[in-house]
Amino acid sequence: MEKELGLDFIDDYNRNYLHGDLGQKRFAAKWGVSKNLIFANNLRGNRRSWFQMLNLPKKDSQLRSTVPGRDLPACECCGEEIPLDKAHWKEHEKGGPYKSYNLINLCPNCHRKLDRGDSEITHKCRKILLFREINNFNTKDYTEEKAETLLSICENIILERR
Repeated sequence: MEKELGLDFIDDYNRNYLHGDLGQKRFAAKWGVSKNLIFANNLRGNRRSWFQMLNLPKKDSQLRSTVPGRDLPACECCGEEIPLDKAHWKEHEKGGPYKSYNLINLCPNCHRKLDRGDSEITHKCRKILLFREINNFNTKDYTEEKAETLLSICENIILERR
């Protein structure tokens, strides 16, 4: 495959996957194989993936935060830069929609605290959601309908999770 593409796999891996902007799926597609063949930890029959056989590093949050322009987003509650969860303010099981006013980006710890009813995290998330939605409201284009929508969103944020 290296001859066909005219590339060295390890160089391409380092340049385009590890330090570039190709993810696992796109990188594997470039090489014409499944992403599991390159990146999996446990293949059937005690087989090893390419990154295991070649002893190549995988991307991780520590590496991504050191690459310029590749910083991880921060938790909206505590500011920690790790992979985030999209937490529902009104739980999805209770009919909470996938809308910006109902979603907040939280680290797993803050998400767990929110779901368990931690009063400090709940209060902080409520303030963040309200501030974000009010900032999204453009006062130059005021209409009665927009004001009603904003009022409804704010009421849902304030009254939910009491």
